[in-house]
This record gives sequence, structure tokens and C-alpha cells, in this order.
Amino acid sequence: DEDEEEENLIKKSESKQVPDGGDNASMKLRGDLATLVEGLDDELFRAWQNTDAYGQDYVELLKDERPLLDLMADAQDFFESMLDDRSRAARIASRRILHIYYKSDELLQQIKELHRASSDEPGLPEKSLQELAVLVYRYGEERAKSQTMLCHIYNHALGNRYYEARDMLLLSHL
Repeated sequence: DEDEEEENLIKKSESKQVPDGGDNASMKLRGDLATLVEGLDDELFRAWQNTDAYGQDYVELLKDERPLLDLMADAQDFFESMLDDRSRAARIASRRILHIYYKSDELLQQIKELHRASSDEPGLPEKSLQELAVLVYRYGEERAKSQTMLCHIYNHALGNRYYEARDMLLLSHL
């Protein structure tokens, strides 16, 4: 009986058609955008782990990071502005931090310039690591806060901001 109910629900959801309302048409879908974005991030990470770091496949996979970061930025903006859902925005911000904390400020600037030069559209305005971290510190879960704190400290140390890194580490009580 439970299987029949599930099949009926699937048939009903498959038979729904999108209204012909142009750009303003909306449709409710099952699922969570934040979870979907996190799943994409996890899949990219797994692909990196299972690929030879010295091969051409790995270089091709590295090119997939920028579109994923753009998608994450769009999703985070959506949760912040449209839904005013800061906890989901913080989840996505913590994922974005994991992609940028180990890169120097100069390298991030070069990546932004390359992205703008290779694309017809202007690059998405990137929030700094500091802005992303503040969002996670305010609205994130405890584990994400600790992880973000360590990433933030590492980024300060990488940028030769030793005293800021030391002070943050001492104040964090980690």
C-alpha cells in the first residue's frame, strides 16, 4: 500500500505542467535549494579526490569550481534577500569559505580578473572572506562557526597577518 501511494504521488508530480505565464510564472518544487547546492559541492569535492592531481582531468575539474562558486553566490543572495533565511545563507557561505580560505588575496584578485576577461557578462560581486565569515558567525551552526573560525585564522596567517591570526585563535577558545 505504501509503495502504491508513493507511485501515485510520483505520477501526480510528473503530470503537473508549468503554467504559461512568461518570466513571472512560479512553480513549487519539492526539495531544498541549499541542500542541492551542498550536494553539488560534495560531488565536485569527491571528483577532485578521485582524480590524479597531475592529470589533465584534474585541471578540467578545477575549471568547474568557478561556476559552482557563482551558483553558490546566487543561492546565498536568494536566501538573504528573497527569503530572508539567514541560516541557509550561512550554510552556503560556509561552503564558499571552504573554497576560498586557502587562496591568497592576490590569487583571488587574479581569478576574478580572469573570469571577467573571459566572460561577456561582468563577474558576480564577490563577498570577501570577512563578510562571509560574519554571516556564518551570526547565523550558522556551531560546527560551521568553528570550521569558519579556523579557515579565517588560516587565511590571516596566509596573508602575513600574523597578529590578527594569533588574536583570533586565542579568542576562539578552540
